[in-house]
Formats: sequence, structure tokens, C-alpha cells
Amino acid sequence: MTGFGRLDIYRPESNVENFFLTQENTALGRQTGNDLVIDRNGISRYHAVLKYADQQMTLIDLESVNGTYVDSIRLAANEPRVLRGGEEIQMGDVRLIYYPLAALEETSPSVPEDSDRHLQNDHLMVYVNKPDMVVVPGSHTEMVILLENRTQAEERYQLGVSGIPDEWVRLERREVALDAGEQTQLIATIKPARRSDTHPGDYPLKLTVTPKSAPEGVLAVDFMLKIGAFSGYGVVMVTPQTEGKTPFQAHVHNHGNSPLNVNFRVIDPGGALHAQLSAEDVTLTAGERRVVEGTLRPQRGWLFGSPRTYKFDLITLARDASGFQAAVTGQYNSRPMLPGWLPVLAIPLVALVVIAAGGALLALLSAASDDPPPPPSVRAFMVTDALADVELGEDVQLEWSVANAESLVITYGRPQQPPPGRSKLTLKHRITACNWPPLGSIPSACWPKMKKAPPAKACSSACYQKFAC
Repeated sequence: MTGFGRLDIYRPESNVENFFLTQENTALGRQTGNDLVIDRNGISRYHAVLKYADQQMTLIDLESVNGTYVDSIRLAANEPRVLRGGEEIQMGDVRLIYYPLAALEETSPSVPEDSDRHLQNDHLMVYVNKPDMVVVPGSHTEMVILLENRTQAEERYQLGVSGIPDEWVRLERREVALDAGEQTQLIATIKPARRSDTHPGDYPLKLTVTPKSAPEGVLAVDFMLKIGAFSGYGVVMVTPQTEGKTPFQAHVHNHGNSPLNVNFRVIDPGGALHAQLSAEDVTLTAGERRVVEGTLRPQRGWLFGSPRTYKFDLITLARDASGFQAAVTGQYNSRPMLPGWLPVLAIPLVALVVIAAGGALLALLSAASDDPPPPPSVRAFMVTDALADVELGEDVQLEWSVANAESLVITYGRPQQPPPGRSKLTLKHRITACNWPPLGSIPSACWPKMKKAPPAKACSSACYQKFAC
């Protein structure tokens, strides 16, 4: 067999058509001049192209209006999509199935094998090549069905597969008409959905071929489909930013169809964070979703300054044969232990404390100065030569002894002529010792012009009378 594979074309109102790919580039579209013309609503004039290069077939959407879909996923315009065989291509309301050349060669029933099924009756003969299959969800497998009309008239046959969901099975034709003695070959493609509810294990299937004119002549072929396990998971950071004691949250989802153990750890580039996870290892059943939380804090805190931002990664690792690893990024915001306005307020506070302390000290000193000082005393006050008389006009030398005095005032009598008949007169000298007000001022007892009287016992006086001749 030569060429590059085959397209099976399914239109809503007609049976399947086969289109063999005989050249490296095959253009598909509504416009005449395409290699495969599909004149349908929803298909652009130049819709898509199939290109064979480097031992693989690719499909490219040519910026079509309604798009080209492969297994229900729309292709990006002008981006090649590798086809491995069995993919369902949707263009408008037309469905196409691609079969590579290798698959067509392998499905030839020319040499029967021990695992083949061969049944017949008076109405038909059914031959099934390699009916026992192993397939992983998302991939596909094929079996070749050979039918022969054993009657002497034209007959229509209906085909069906039971034991698995209908969407897993693609029959090239579910109804076929054969003339007397005519044979035909059909392809059945089985592609389990790649979902977590596609459970692994053995699935007993049954292929039935029923003559429409004689339903009692139905033939049933039993075969076994083994669904393998597949793994896969997704993780998303629900809280991309967190701060303080608020935990971050990540959602993890087991996309596979078997239990999966996932390990979690936190890494930050500078090693500045300490992380505590709610769970470091989680075993998820098929399709299970789980929330993993973690709290963060800086390894070292600081008193003052601006808030700091830390980037971190939550690393997830599948503990199975795949060893798949995925990471999601988050951000942790941390604040200093003391509020930022405190340093601004600290200087005025210190100044107030100093002022308050100075005021308290002054108050103490003032309180101490309010205590009454000890009273002054005049211990002695005399003329140096107390027994001698002095002539009028001579100097007199005074002596005194004073305690607790800040100021002294000495007053003396003005000499006058003695009264008639006498030759002597007496002069009185007074000394006044004061301790209030401070030195340099004279209290009212010592200077009558002062308006405020001194406290009691602020002054002490002593007098000495001396007779002068």
C-alpha cells in the first residue's frame, strides 16, 4: 500500500467516505481547486491543509472562520498539529478520522492469527482481526472487521459494539449493504476518554452484526479490551499573595484514573522564609481534589523599617514512575515588629521625657528651697577697747561674731553736744544680721523701704552702748 494514509469522512446525511492521501500536501476547503473539496456551510474556501514531512503528518488551520477542531480542541491558526492516527477532526458539521499508512498496513487481514475471530452462518461471515486490545485513555486502538454476504441476494447489515460507552467507539459504518457473495472491510476505532472516571481494568466487549432481513441470523463476537492506567495532576495557587499569619492555599487535582501520591515543599530563593505545610505528602484518589495550606514567616525579624516582599515556590512532585514535577509561585509580604510611625514619634517622646525629668528636678529643688533657713544669730558685738573713752571725732573699732547670716547692717548714733552740766555722752551702735533675702538685699527690719516683710527669725540684732567724752 502506497500513500500517506486515509481520511474517513462522515457527513450527517450520508455514509462514510474514504479519501486516500496520495501526496505530501493535501488542501481541504469549500473552493474548487482544493485536493479535498468539502462544499458545506461552516467550511471556509481554503480551510486547512495536511502536510507530511519528517515521517509524520501535521494538520494546519488556514485562518478559517469557524475553526478546525481536533478531539474537540480548536487549533490555533497556522500552527501545525501532529496527527498520530485515530484523531477526530471537526470542520463545520463534517467529521474526519485520520488513519496513518502504518495503521492501514497493520490492519490487513490477509494472514489469520490465533487471536482472530472467525464466525459464520447461512446469512454472513464475520472475521475480526486482533480483537483483544490494550489501550491507555486518550490513545486509540483499531480492529479490522471483514464481512461477507453469504446469501443469494443483496442484504443490509447493522453493526454495534456494546460493553463500553458509545463515545469510545468509532465504527467506519454502522450499516453496510452487500450484494450476494460480496465482501467488505471496516475499521473500528476504540479511544477511551482520557478522564479520571475511565477506570483501568478489563472490559468484556461484544461486536454484533445483524442482517436486517433476518435478525435471527445475528453473529456476536466477544473480545476483551484492557484499559491501562494513566497519571497526571494539576496544581494552582489560590492565594498568590499572603502576609502575616494568613496561610496560603493551593488546590491540587488528580487528573489520572488511579491513586497518586504527591509531595509538597516550599523553596524561596534567598532561604529567608520558614514554611509550615498542612501536609507534605498527599495521596489522591482518581479525580480527587484537595486543598493544601501553608504558613510562612521570616527566619529573622526586624524592629523598624519598610515592609519586605519574598517570592517563594510551592514545588509538587508525583511519586510514581513519571516523577512529574510542577511549581506554582506565590508572594509573602512581611512587616517589621514595630509600627513604622514609631521612629517618627520616638524623638518627640524622648524630648518630652527629658523635659518632664528636668521639670521634676526643678520642682524638687524648688521644694527644697522652700524650707526655712536656720535663723541668724549675733554671738558677740563690742568695741575693741570697751573700757577706754574716746574723744569726739576719734575712730571706734568694732568687733562681732555672727552665724547663719548672709548680710550685715551696722547702724550707729550720730554724735551730739552733751547736755549742760555733763562732759560725756553715750553713742549706741547696732548690728543686724540677716539671711533673707539673698546677699545684696536688705529686709524691712534692716531697711524700712522694703515693701515685703521677711519671714520670722530672718534677722537678729544686737546693740552696744558706748560713752563718748
